Amino acid sequence: MSTSAAGDSPYQCITHGPKHDLFISYRVATEAATVQALKELFNSAALRRYKKPLTIFHDVDCLSDADDWRDGFMSALPKSGSAILLISQGSMNMMKDRAKSGQDNVVLEIEKALELKDENSNLPVLPLAVATKGTKDGVDVYTPFQPDPMFFNDPAFGSLKKIMSRLRDINVRSLDPTKLYMRVYYLLTLIRPLRIESWTKRELDERHFCDPKFWVDPAHLQTLLEKVTLTGRAIISGTGGMGK
Repeated sequence: MSTSAAGDSPYQCITHGPKHDLFISYRVATEAATVQALKELFNSAALRRYKKPLTIFHDVDCLSDADDWRDGFMSALPKSGSAILLISQGSMNMMKDRAKSGQDNVVLEIEKALELKDENSNLPVLPLAVATKGTKDGVDVYTPFQPDPMFFNDPAFGSLKKIMSRLRDINVRSLDPTKLYMRVYYLLTLIRPLRIESWTKRELDERHFCDPKFWVDPAHLQTLLEKVTLTGRAIISGTGGMGK
């Protein structure tokens, strides 16, 4: 049983109670805005799909200033049904710095999530590599990023190199902060699978069968996904026989 720092009472989130559907691990200095936007999208999409929001462990919602924050997140992780681990170049740079000066809470969270994954292979632990923000011709641009264990090739960072190798083994997915909608439903399906009865699937296939001879512009599908994820609705127009 997870307990508080004092060890005399079971862990309780101040917002959600003893359990969470999802734990989000991230570095405040580099990913705070991305996590806030992702959490809002998760909840709006979950309301449409499941008729209720997810219970998400987000430190700003679930820990008070009076709490021992390290005890809080270390108690919350084992009581969470899944974990998302956000990794970025900025976060990895800070891992190096803090490895020299002391303990790093983000590393502790990742280590704990991997430990729980070892204990239960069915536990969804989902590493996400956050694209790196830069500027080109005065415009913000994001470059895809993948954590490379060789970034920690110095023997002094051996434990960090091992952690990154473990994450790569799980399969790290990319995450563009300007296109969060492209990951929301994929992640929701892993966090809380939507079970469809076989007869329902057959009826959907029969009623909404799409002839493969119809050609679709991928950019249009991306726009459709964006509108549906962000607003829950989209308009598809076209003349008869176009396959809309």
